[in-house]
Amino acid sequence: MEKRRQPEIIAGRVNSDGSIAAGDGFTVQKTATGNYVVTITAPGFRVVSVTMSAYVTAVTAFGGNSAPSATGFVAWTLNTAGSAVDGAWGFVAVGVQT
Repeated sequence: MEKRRQPEIIAGRVNSDGSIAAGDGFTVQKTATGNYVVTITAPGFRVVSVTMSAYVTAVTAFGGNSAPSATGFVAWTLNTAGSAVDGAWGFVAVGVQT
């Protein structure tokens, strides 16, 4: 039986401009309106899954890539019409040490 690895968590809150409001161990790059690329910078952390949530009422739909890479993920924020909008949001990334 393979030895189980202890899960680790990196959590953060991101402002609508892509700056980090809370958390550490990651960077954020805003690449377009409502589009954000998160890179996990914590040494040895491999992303297994990500959960995200919006913090403002202007953002009514929220998404991310369905298969995050081992070192990050892409998130986007949308309004009710499906158009990209900037908005504050948060995430919890679960991972394991490599």
